[in-house]
Amino acid sequence: MQYGNHSFIIDRKSTTKTNRLLQIILHAGTEGVTREELVGRLWENEEVANPSNSFRAILFRVRKLLKEQGLPESDYIISRKGVYCWTPEIPYHCDCISFEEKAEHALKQAEDFGKTELEEAVRLYRGEFLPALGASEWVIFWATKYRKLYMSCVKRLCGIYRDEQEYQKLYEIAEKAAVLYPLDDWQVYQMEALIAMKRSKEAVALYHKTEEMLLAELGSEPSKSMLEQLKRISSCVTEDATHIQAIQEKLEEERGKEHFTVRILFSLKITALQNGFCSVRERVRGFL
Repeated sequence: MQYGNHSFIIDRKSTTKTNRLLQIILHAGTEGVTREELVGRLWENEEVANPSNSFRAILFRVRKLLKEQGLPESDYIISRKGVYCWTPEIPYHCDCISFEEKAEHALKQAEDFGKTELEEAVRLYRGEFLPALGASEWVIFWATKYRKLYMSCVKRLCGIYRDEQEYQKLYEIAEKAAVLYPLDDWQVYQMEALIAMKRSKEAVALYHKTEEMLLAELGSEPSKSMLEQLKRISSCVTEDATHIQAIQEKLEEERGKEHFTVRILFSLKITALQNGFCSVRERVRGFL
């Protein structure tokens, strides 16, 4: 949490009841949460002798800790007809709520609109919602919703960047998604961007890295879409090899000239994979 320029936490462990209560209240926004819901989320499957007294004790501690952090004098968490919410006296900003609002609004726009909002929504998303509480039912619900919204925004943006030929942006947004969710094929978009930017060697390296990761994590082969990108790399290499062959023929004509020295350096090496294509070096091995 941050108040003014001061960042703070009210308890050292994010999973304590005090932190959980504050997280639930702030996430609920102006709609608030009923007392029954709060008790259920705080203790879930735990048995507690007197949940009402325990809840009041936690609420008292949260208020006390917030005051100690220098927030203005207030009850902070107020109750209206059995519904608890944050006091309107102290406005606050919750990044996950902002993300949800921007993402949903942007996705309602036509396919070729909402680019700025999509970019802002993707920027706001930093990963799974409250990962330390990932086993809680209410956290699972919201984490799933936010994850789907994020992926929808990224896919929409990838399409926009592709159409506008903004391949560096395509690569960067796919790279972030691949870091957050490495098993969801975002590397396909990265490879597509690298190929479009004539960076085939990096695309091949990414393919190998992803293939190894999939085998280690899932014991599975690369997806069909990833193999299609590999075919595109093969096509790029074939074009390069054709160009090199033309250079070779030209150099052959010069072999009879005195003191003629030829040196060709190749940095691109592609291992024969699913499609059985060979590297540029193999194509010109006879000349070397």
